[in-house]
Amino acid sequence: MNRNYTGRIIVDGTSSEEEQRCVDMAFYILDNDATIRKTADEFGIPKTTVHKKMTETIYDYNSYLGNEVRKVLNRHFKEAPRRGGLTVQRKLREIRQSSEK
Repeated sequence: MNRNYTGRIIVDGTSSEEEQRCVDMAFYILDNDATIRKTADEFGIPKTTVHKKMTETIYDYNSYLGNEVRKVLNRHFKEAPRRGGLTVQRKLREIRQSSEK
């Protein structure tokens, strides 16, 4: 897949399959503001693989793209405890509502 992202990164047809997949995951994260887990589900691979590719391997192919992905992931890492707390609250609320019926 040839793609141009914000006019700065061009991935041509000469890239390896691993490089292309890594770059595709990076574009997916940037385009969809996706988390590691959501990206892993989309690509059908383990989340540890996505994490490794997006925190280490992407820099071998394109450091600018790696830095952009890192910004999104850092924001998600900071928000994770809050999202976890909200999920627990929602589950407790659902349990209370179902027990009241």
